[in-house]
Amino acid sequence: MILSDMECCDLQMPVPWGQITIKAWGDSTNEPVLMLHGFLDNAGSFDSLVPLLPSNFYYLCVDLPGHGLSSHFPPNLPIHFFNFIYAVKFVAAHFKRKKYAFISHSFGGRAHFKRKKYAFISHSFGGRVSTLFTQLYPELVSKLAILDVGYVPSNPPDRFFRQLASGFETLDKTLSFEPPDRFFRQLASGFETLDKTLSFEPQRTPSYTYEEAINKVIKNRMIGMLTYPTAEQLVKRMTKKVAEDKYKFTFDQRLRGMISPSFSSEYIKDIFKKYPITCPAICIITTSTKKIAKRQVLSNAQVPGFKYYEVKGHHHSHQTNPELFAPILTRFLTRQKHKL
Repeated sequence: MILSDMECCDLQMPVPWGQITIKAWGDSTNEPVLMLHGFLDNAGSFDSLVPLLPSNFYYLCVDLPGHGLSSHFPPNLPIHFFNFIYAVKFVAAHFKRKKYAFISHSFGGRAHFKRKKYAFISHSFGGRVSTLFTQLYPELVSKLAILDVGYVPSNPPDRFFRQLASGFETLDKTLSFEPPDRFFRQLASGFETLDKTLSFEPQRTPSYTYEEAINKVIKNRMIGMLTYPTAEQLVKRMTKKVAEDKYKFTFDQRLRGMISPSFSSEYIKDIFKKYPITCPAICIITTSTKKIAKRQVLSNAQVPGFKYYEVKGHHHSHQTNPELFAPILTRFLTRQKHKL
């Protein structure tokens, strides 16, 4: 059975910096599958795929922080890749069960499920997050499947420093700093005035018509492509209406300057020797991305511990052509033995 007629709803999970919103599909009494989307995407990226998956699971599509309907990370500081692993740890603690399935895309009342393990299926950025989460917390992961992604990219030092400088420049553009008033120096009101004398305001963002917003999402894909309907799945969760047919994007602008780790290929090999993937794991890679992977070192290339499947398509085929992924994921989710 599939979920073609299944309704979905949004759940809000409290976190110290606000909330994480989860788009939930299916019966909450079923085995849960946590799904993490890709970079600058959101839970809507699974709207095409989830209805083709088995109905005897509870699919929890997470809006990662700064994406979709989830709160942004605390302001005024850069965002680091590892922040998202910490956020997933909050989700895992909230939906505490014995077994979980995580489905994540590129690059996602406490303990009311009472379970201890999860299964991940991840794509791109979300795949990198869930892979490192699996290495860091192997006791929490029962299965891991990643879609069209490899490990953290191996960048030479000059590229890493250029990205770091670019990240700080992006942060500068998103913040407007007003220096303290002279009154502050007088300390007339003591340290209580400190919070009042510092002001950080986000940079103004442009507005678009609804159609313009959809076309912008289509145009801004770095790799792969989206159709109008699949781009609309994302736009619904990443814009807010500010006037008649005028919308602004709500994702955290600091994401464009996110700081990512940069490991050498030898360091990555050493990581997998000391922290191998021990649970059942698969990687579904598209033909288009595979061509790009040949020019990269341990980025979208093969990662130790995974069984590989190749499908004809591009980076966003899980949205535009979900029928390519659904049979493989269905077998993976429903197979009980550890051998794939």
